[in-house]
Amino acid sequence: MQYKLSSTGEARTSDYMGTVTNLHDSDLERIKANVRIHNREVRTVSRKHGRAIGTLRRLRIMPRGPRAEAAEAMHRSRRAYDSYLPMGLGEWFDVYVGDDYAAQYELKRELDTGMTPGELRKISKLDHEIMMIKFAGRQRLRNR
Repeated sequence: MQYKLSSTGEARTSDYMGTVTNLHDSDLERIKANVRIHNREVRTVSRKHGRAIGTLRRLRIMPRGPRAEAAEAMHRSRRAYDSYLPMGLGEWFDVYVGDDYAAQYELKRELDTGMTPGELRKISKLDHEIMMIKFAGRQRLRNR
């Protein structure tokens, strides 16, 4: 793994770990394993004590490379990959490790309700179905 400065020569964000050219790089595999172990330990300790202890981490791998050429090769507009580049088209990959606020919220919600993540997903799905039924009823009233 190689640490690269930004294009202006300054340090990158604090979440930046380095750049790899191969998704099977040994340093990247080690970082993945460390994040996985850290998150498992945070969840285990938090569940044991009934409150969130520590923060969950998130590994992001951002593909980099020529975007316009990649878009043309895929028969798309030159601007198609301005905001992101698909993983399969990246020539090198920036690796970031930061706090995972969404997972932290879900862990806190699990600890507050006492329900498992699977049970919470089922409730969310049912809440969405209820909302869609209510929306359909309002649409019928509006279309009269």
